[in-house]
Amino acid sequence: MTPYRYLETVRINRAREFLEQGMMPAEAALRTGFSDQSHFTNYFNRVIGLTPGVYREIFLEREEQDGK
Repeated sequence: MTPYRYLETVRINRAREFLEQGMMPAEAALRTGFSDQSHFTNYFNRVIGLTPGVYREIFLEREEQDGK
């Protein structure tokens, strides 16, 4: 694994945590150091297999179901 790939993996994992907490994808992108939301979305989708918005929604729906 190259140093750049390692850094990207660390950033994606931190972004996942933010999204799981309900943070908006644009904010997660900025807080994890991606230059723009488009780059973040493309990379996140390639690594995780879902867009950041869809990933976030999964956790929001799960929270709603647990709260009912």
